[in-house]
Amino acid sequence: LLSKRRFEEDAAQCGIRIETFHCDNGIFKSQEWTERLREAEQSQTLSGVGAHFQNAIAERAIQTVTQSSRAMLLHVQLYWPDEFDAKLWPFALDYASWIFNHCPKKNGFAPIDIFCSMRLSCEYLRRVRVFGSPVYVLDPRLQDGKKIPKWEPRARRGMLLGFSPNHSTT
Repeated sequence: LLSKRRFEEDAAQCGIRIETFHCDNGIFKSQEWTERLREAEQSQTLSGVGAHFQNAIAERAIQTVTQSSRAMLLHVQLYWPDEFDAKLWPFALDYASWIFNHCPKKNGFAPIDIFCSMRLSCEYLRRVRVFGSPVYVLDPRLQDGKKIPKWEPRARRGMLLGFSPNHSTT
């Protein structure tokens, strides 16, 4: 339900109101889910049991994002073995899905362009970096406009885990 609410909030930013969900059987038949749909005056259609072909587009996108995130983690393990931790998979999956949704496909449109029904500037793609690569984070005291002693480090080394949903990506 939290994901549903976040998805609807993202859609609202594009001026879209979700009217119908196409779901597989399972948790989407729960009383709590159907009650929330009723409250929001939304409907749903359900796939047949074992009928993955009815969700082919979504299933293929999930497969692509999962394979991309796996490749990202393997890349970290290969180039920065001391920093690798399999517990980073949620960050890799989130970053892979962001890249999937924002990179233009063969038709020249990114999925986010199609979803929002408008062509977005691709300037944000200049900020994309390799997942897991070293990054340097400015000392918070400098971010707050304070001074630090001359010979102290001005940044600390970290690892790129994607873009924060709560902070500026610049």
